[in-house]
Amino acid sequence: MIKRVVIFIFLFIVSIQSYSQITWNKYVNDDPQFTISFPGKIEFKQKDITTDLGQSTVHTLYSVSEIDSTDNYFYLLSYYY
Repeated sequence: MIKRVVIFIFLFIVSIQSYSQITWNKYVNDDPQFTISFPGKIEFKQKDITTDLGQSTVHTLYSVSEIDSTDNYFYLLSYYY
């Protein structure tokens, strides 16, 4: 039991240290108005699409996190109007 607690505490401390070293970048949008933060560099893409309702533009923000070297953490926000 004590061994499990020690392992849990160790993993918790390691995860806190890795998250504390991440740079969070803020993205501010004016129309529609919102603010969001992503860990790491924020990429922005937009694409025009045609739907049954007509023409629209899909806006996508994403970031590959710098938490670990495997790039397994991906953050994404898409919106259209």
